[in-house]
Amino acid sequence: MVDAYLAQNIHENQKIIVRSLNVIGLGESLTEDRIRKLNLENKYISINTFAHFTQTEIKLIAKGEDYEYISNIMSNSIEKLYDEFKDHIYSDNNQSVEEVLVKRLRDKNLTISFAESITGGLLAASITDVAGSSKILSSSYVTYSNDSKIKNLGVRKETLDKYGAISEQTALEMACGLKNKTNSSVCVSTTGEAGPEPSETDIGNVFICIYFSEDNYQLKHFYFPGNRERVRNRTVSQVLSNLLYLINKE
Repeated sequence: MVDAYLAQNIHENQKIIVRSLNVIGLGESLTEDRIRKLNLENKYISINTFAHFTQTEIKLIAKGEDYEYISNIMSNSIEKLYDEFKDHIYSDNNQSVEEVLVKRLRDKNLTISFAESITGGLLAASITDVAGSSKILSSSYVTYSNDSKIKNLGVRKETLDKYGAISEQTALEMACGLKNKTNSSVCVSTTGEAGPEPSETDIGNVFICIYFSEDNYQLKHFYFPGNRERVRNRTVSQVLSNLLYLINKE
């Protein structure tokens, strides 16, 4: 369960318990709506949400003079939130998505490989920053050019000519080719336009494929406004959150 800390409020003998749950796969407004329907708040406990792009933090604060009483209220609220959000809760102690993802992959004996175009190795770097990642990270390819997509991943020239490098068709072929080459449990591809000057599509258009098998993959299109660094970083955050959500359900 979550770590809790006990503090003295400005009122003598009043105790405070604070706990946080981290949620992925839902926006802040939807998370708030679902919490509100649970009708958990009262004079002893308050619940607030804080958006962190692809994740939402649910913060619970219980106050009262009787520690055992407010502790029971907190425990009951946490239990109901777990029942409500299930696979969406990835951490109850403010661990990063990267840390939890590496742990989940290790626990499930899964390996992962990346084929990165727009993110240029940032995804693999975010994983290797976590201790123990060597147990789960198999391969990482940075395939910026069309030639490298063809040579290293087996993307068909016909696909690139017809749909372009920044397309769902190319993202899928990148991930499928990576699977054929590495046989990793999970293969991830990214392709998109980060700028500063647009090439074949608008800046911020991104395609992501998370590939488990021929009949089990997620292919998504996103638009991330902002400068080059922001587009690339938001792509990384989105991939990691989607990955963790899918791994939790595997």
